[in-house]
Amino acid sequence: MIKILIVDDDYDKSKNMMNVILKNTNLSNEVFDFVTNTTEAREKLTKSIYDIVLLDMNIATYFGGEQEENGGLDLIEKIKTNQVKYVPNHIIATSQYSKILEDYKDELESNLLAFIQYDSSSDDWHQQIINKVNYAIKSKKNLYGNPFSKFDIAIIAALENPELSAVFSLPGLKWVEFKVSGDSTFYYQSIIKTSSGKNLNIVCAHAPRMGMTSSAILTTKMCMHFQPNYLFMIGIAAGIKGNNRNFGDILVTQNSWDWGSGKIAETDGTQKFEPDHTQVTLDEDIESKIRNLIKNEELFRKIKKEFINGTLPDNDLRLHIGPIASGSSVIASSKIINDIKDKNRKIIGVDMEIHGVMLATRYSTKSKPIVVCIKSICDLGDEQKDDKWQSYASYTSAKFMNEFITNWLFD
Repeated sequence: MIKILIVDDDYDKSKNMMNVILKNTNLSNEVFDFVTNTTEAREKLTKSIYDIVLLDMNIATYFGGEQEENGGLDLIEKIKTNQVKYVPNHIIATSQYSKILEDYKDELESNLLAFIQYDSSSDDWHQQIINKVNYAIKSKKNLYGNPFSKFDIAIIAALENPELSAVFSLPGLKWVEFKVSGDSTFYYQSIIKTSSGKNLNIVCAHAPRMGMTSSAILTTKMCMHFQPNYLFMIGIAAGIKGNNRNFGDILVTQNSWDWGSGKIAETDGTQKFEPDHTQVTLDEDIESKIRNLIKNEELFRKIKKEFINGTLPDNDLRLHIGPIASGSSVIASSKIINDIKDKNRKIIGVDMEIHGVMLATRYSTKSKPIVVCIKSICDLGDEQKDDKWQSYASYTSAKFMNEFITNWLFD
C-alpha cells in the first residue's frame, strides 16, 4: 500500500491535491496523512515510511507558528542529514507563490526534487502531480508487487502438499498466483467473505521446506511485503496421547517454545541437557474466541462430514488449546515425546514450525500481525508414525481456520 504525506497548512489546497490524486489513480483516502507544520512532519517521518511527501515551501515550524518562506527547505535539509528515521522515496515541493519556487529553484533542482506551482484557479499542475504519483506507484509495484493489495490475512503452510493444498481446496475461494520482484516464493491471493458480508483480502504461501528456519523466513517476508493484520499457520503436528486427543483433532497453540533449545553440559562424564524454553503466547482475545468454540459439537460434526478426499477416523472431531513445542527434527520416538512432555505436562502437540512463525511475528520490524497457529494431529510421534492421516489433518486445520475467520474472528 502506497502512503502519501501532505505537509501544508492550507486546508483547501491539501484537499484539492488529494482529490486530484484520488480521481486519477486507484488510491483511496486511507493512504493520506496530513500535517500543518514541519515538526509534525518530522514526527510522522519517525513513525512511518512514506512513498511521497507533498511539501509546501512556505510552512511553519510548529503548530500556531508563523509561516516561514524557507520552512519546507529546512525540512528537506533535515531529511537529507538523517534527522528523521524514515526518508521518503519522493518529495514534491509545492507553493502557490511563483516567487518562492523561483527563489529556491536551484536548490530544489540540485537535490533532484520535483516542484509544482499550485493554482486553485487552474488545472495546469494536475498532470504533473498525477505523473509523479503514478511513477511512485509503478516503481513500488516493480519492487514489492501490487501495492494496492492490502492483505487483511496471511496464511502460511510448511509444505505445498498436503498442507497448502488443503487451503486451496477450501470452497468459494478463487486463488490467483503472483510474484514479488526479487523474491523466489510463489504467492496466492484471494478474497474471503465473512458471514457479516465483509470482504477480506488474503494471501497464502508455503515454505520451501519443513522447519522453523524456513517458516520464520517466509513469515518475515510476508510481514514485510503485505503487512497483514492477522497471520495464520495451518498444517499437521504430532499429538500427545491422552485427554481424548485423536487423529484429525485440531490443536490451537496457546504458547510455543523450541524443545531443542538449551545447553548440553557434562558433569563427571555424564551429559545433561538444560532446556531454555523461551515462550511466545497467543493473543488473549483470540484465545477467548476460540475457547468459546470448544463445545460447539455442531461445528466439528460439520467439518468432519465435509471431508470427502479420504478415510475418516472413527473418533469425533475435537478442538484443543494448549502448549505446542517445536523442534528441528521429525519425531518417531515415544521416548523423545515423553521427554518433551516431562518438561510441560500440559503440552498438546509437537511440530517443526510454530515457534519460528510466532517468534518472527513478534520481532517483525514492519508489521506485527496477530498470529494464530492451528495444526491438527496426524500421528503421535511414536514408532507407529505414518502418513495415513496427513490429508485429513491438513483439511481439519484449514477448514477450522476458514470457519473461524468467516464467522468469529471479527465478532
